[in-house]
Amino acid sequence: MVAVAPLKSQEALAKLEQGLTDLLASGDWQKYLKFQSSFHHYSFNNSLLIMIQCPIATRVMGYQQWLSFGRQVRKGEKAISILAPLKQKIEKEDGSDPSYRLAGFKIANVFDISQTEGEPLPTIASLLVGDDRGLVNKLADFTRWMNISLQFEKLSSANGYCRFNADGTIVIVVDSRLSPRQTAKTLTHELAHALMHDYTTYSQHNGLSVCELEAESVAHVVLDRFGLDTSEYSYGYICSWAKKEAIAILKSSGAKIQQAAQRIIDWIER
Repeated sequence: MVAVAPLKSQEALAKLEQGLTDLLASGDWQKYLKFQSSFHHYSFNNSLLIMIQCPIATRVMGYQQWLSFGRQVRKGEKAISILAPLKQKIEKEDGSDPSYRLAGFKIANVFDISQTEGEPLPTIASLLVGDDRGLVNKLADFTRWMNISLQFEKLSSANGYCRFNADGTIVIVVDSRLSPRQTAKTLTHELAHALMHDYTTYSQHNGLSVCELEAESVAHVVLDRFGLDTSEYSYGYICSWAKKEAIAILKSSGAKIQQAAQRIIDWIER
């Protein structure tokens, strides 16, 4: 496979850093932050409950909150049960503001975005369109050469995922409905997880996620090497995970990102 207008990994990372800087200063980023602030930051226990009941969950809210965003929970969808704190109000004898104490917990029902339909949510990462310059087939060959199971199927929310099994095997699943370019980007992202991370780090990553920044940065570098622009998706995706810390994390993980990206590039260009 012949590379088209290749860029060195360092140059691709510098391009990524500038794109992240520009996005963080934009009005679109501010709108996105306002939307994100409406989501709860769930406790570790509730995050586990959500993962057990709905492993593909990405955006979780209550029924009424989804309605406020113009989305309706589909009929027949099963609620995800989490624990909501019960607070007891304690009045003070001096008349000052009352305090509250934890009196216990109750069951609260929430739903993932994959269980809803309606108005699209604010986003700063647009799915890529266009061809893949034959990259998907090469990436698929590399995946299988790494003894990683690769599956293409319809996914309800995520574009793809990497699963580390207890027996040491790895499975990568990519949404079969993506464009060729988005498929190449997503497959490279999941490959980066398989190369850079393990069961423990991957299963624990969420919120401020170095894992997601690293994997998406590898995808950006690899596709940039073969003349495929991922900026419309990668910049926003990275910022949505790492937020204002994105630049600092990108710099600290730079060598690790370059190493993983080069491993994929070298195999394709062999």
